[in-house]
Amino acid sequence: RSTLFPYTTLFRSVKLTAAAELLGLPAPTFWREPDRTLDCNETLIQRIVDTARESGADLLLFPSPLEIHPDHQALALAGIEALRRLGAPVHAAFYEINTPLPTPNLLVDITAAMPRKQAAMAVFVSQLKEQPYAQRITGLNYFRSYFMGASATAAEAFFTIAAENIDASLPFLFEGALSCRRRQGFPVDASDLPLISVIIRSMDRPTLDEALRSVALQTYSNCEVIVT
Repeated sequence: RSTLFPYTTLFRSVKLTAAAELLGLPAPTFWREPDRTLDCNETLIQRIVDTARESGADLLLFPSPLEIHPDHQALALAGIEALRRLGAPVHAAFYEINTPLPTPNLLVDITAAMPRKQAAMAVFVSQLKEQPYAQRITGLNYFRSYFMGASATAAEAFFTIAAENIDASLPFLFEGALSCRRRQGFPVDASDLPLISVIIRSMDRPTLDEALRSVALQTYSNCEVIVT
């Protein structure tokens, strides 16, 4: 399938074409929208819909709407509405650029492809002079392999949504770490922890101090001690 870049410059398009070739991808299609001018509007949404239908695509990739860059945000939001209009069986996968997804639901092992990805990133010489983007992206890829076993050294994270499940899935795309933990049944503060009552019978025993010290050393925080 061909790749599409809505906003770019002529100079950047040359680099993107070279990077795509290194990755074994077809030559990209460029819409040549000026950088930092992309708006989430009807024109952009319909253009995504029309392009997806013409190509027969069943998987669309967009930046995460949590990205800081305004063009990334606009494209992500337009992509969400385009996905809604396209309907089943189309899916969308939202990817990370410089802002980690809080609750990715898909991790892809890119260990074998990592040398090609690094070669593609090295094409952008002028951008790399501004700051070490390649090094930082590689760091994110290394981090994402944490849960994939010893054989994986690099991975990419995505949040995937099926068009027919878009309303149910969107809250999870935007939720933070605390709400994610709560949804999965993990406590996130003391009020969520069950109260544990430790009843200690004293009866004037000399071991009372030792018993109380033992309870005080426990790491569980939401507890009470009842001495009878």
